Amino acid sequence: MKASNTSRRFLHTLALAAISLYAAAQSSTLSVNNTNSPYSRYGIGQLEDYGFGSSRAMGGVGFALRDGRQINPLNPASYSAIDSLTFLMDAALSMQISRFSENGQSTTANNSSFDYIAAQFRLYPGLGVTAGLRPYSTVGYNLGNKGYILDAGTGQQTAATYNYYGEGGIHQVFLGLGYEPVKHLSVGFNIAYLFGSIEKASSIVSDVYPDGSIRKTGTMDVYDYKLDLGVQYTHPLNESKEQNLTVGATYSLGHEFNTRDHSTTGDNTQSVEASLKQPTAIGLGLAYTDTRWKAEVDYGLQLWDQTYTEPLSYGDDNHAQSALQPLKNRHRIAVGAEWIPGLYSRNYFHQVRYRFGAHFTTPYYQIRSRQGGWTDGPKEWGISAGVGLPLKFLNRSLIQISAEYIRTSLPDYVTDNTFRLTVGLTFNETWFQKWRVQ
Repeated sequence: MKASNTSRRFLHTLALAAISLYAAAQSSTLSVNNTNSPYSRYGIGQLEDYGFGSSRAMGGVGFALRDGRQINPLNPASYSAIDSLTFLMDAALSMQISRFSENGQSTTANNSSFDYIAAQFRLYPGLGVTAGLRPYSTVGYNLGNKGYILDAGTGQQTAATYNYYGEGGIHQVFLGLGYEPVKHLSVGFNIAYLFGSIEKASSIVSDVYPDGSIRKTGTMDVYDYKLDLGVQYTHPLNESKEQNLTVGATYSLGHEFNTRDHSTTGDNTQSVEASLKQPTAIGLGLAYTDTRWKAEVDYGLQLWDQTYTEPLSYGDDNHAQSALQPLKNRHRIAVGAEWIPGLYSRNYFHQVRYRFGAHFTTPYYQIRSRQGGWTDGPKEWGISAGVGLPLKFLNRSLIQISAEYIRTSLPDYVTDNTFRLTVGLTFNETWFQKWRVQ
């Protein structure tokens, strides 16, 4: 007895409906404020460009990653690797501890967040479809310093405390297709709806002001789209096709963000002219795979040098006259590997996926230097490791665990040392298998 096409369509529709309802329900309550970094005050915050599951433990690689048993949103061409019997669902939570230090002083902050959820299945032979919810950027900081401000009435410098606060972020709900038009060559795209709100504020507490302080707030609401294109080509290295090289490339379309912006000083609120663009981005990756190993090296480039964040600076600039915050091109290099001692071994620990990786990222923004003018923001490097633990009672499903150490630093500024633990589930089952009764 065969499963009917109607039942199959129903399961497909149900899966997508569940994701859509979840995204809608979470749109007003989902916390993306999973950072306390003072550097998230610049630009649109901390960019979230990691992949799912194994990618997180492998340094964030993914442009050439091709695995029909896991979802890889970093290159939509990978979606075509899924087979006709498989239904995938991936979700994860993360927890992190950050230690910030400057001039011999330090403080610690803890954060946790829901990271992503996505589902994938094959629609037609050679055509895979994926839908999900993931973050695009996050903002979260609360800091201050003491200084002086000129009292216009007396002409004297008066003690003042400067406070800076920001929160929010941008989410993306995405739908993607991956298609293999000819053997070994796949193409694909992700189309995402970006939404979210970022609020940045500054206040000055001083006797100069009649009320003892003055506060200025800037808010940006984002409602826009994002388009990513991808291609992968796999070259078998032996006749059995157990050893392969895969080359992957991605391209993200740059365009001006659709935003609503306003600033508030005291009781006065006014609209602000938006001047923010989404950068053009490219990614290149090379991966080697065999029955036990996966290894990949990636390079990513985001062209931020012709984009500006004027509407984001007015709420966080010491109440001085706003100026365009210079942005610069962002480079990211990542390497990662996965080792499976024996996928079909009866020894459980031989079936575990052991992963490790590293990455290095340059900043996409500049900050005001202590000597005046602008200087490059902090560089970031990190190392990661993790495991994929098979769930025997769920056949091919995995518990995905990754641990990352990330250091963000700039001489004479704050150093951010973060340890992040991510725990996820990759639900991988043969929901669409055809059963026959003799």
